Amino acid sequence: MLGFAGRRFLLAIPTIIGISIIIFMMVRLMPGDIVDVLLGGDATATAEQKQQAREQLGLTGSYPEQYWRWASGVTTGDFGDSYRNAEPVSDILQRAVPITLELMILALLIATLIGVPLGVISAVRRDSAGDYASRVGGLIGISIPSFWLATLLLIFTSRVFG
Repeated sequence: MLGFAGRRFLLAIPTIIGISIIIFMMVRLMPGDIVDVLLGGDATATAEQKQQAREQLGLTGSYPEQYWRWASGVTTGDFGDSYRNAEPVSDILQRAVPITLELMILALLIATLIGVPLGVISAVRRDSAGDYASRVGGLIGISIPSFWLATLLLIFTSRVFG
């Protein structure tokens, strides 16, 4: 069991590196230029000002150089600055992680409270109406897009509880 977990952990490392490269390249290859967006489409901005903005954002050099600078910073805990508001990404993550963990724990709790009883019903009353109903309920629960269900629940709770 420990060997299996160790192999899985070792396989996670190249997976994370590969995903980070893919996301890095997707962001870099998007149409448009972040410098133009940040300057608000200012037609009076000179080429020198745009180049200076690229240097401040770390967008100079080849893609492998940019990736290496970013990855080196990540390994030391420096995720860089947000392009949107020039705030350190680590500060944004520090605010977002507790909320994300709370939502994750709540979702796990709800899934367990609903999934375990449905599984028990399916196991105990095999090929009965309750078994088929729990299977259909589980399939519906998996099939409904979470953003749509969340919107419905927000509307429902706001109407019911004011």
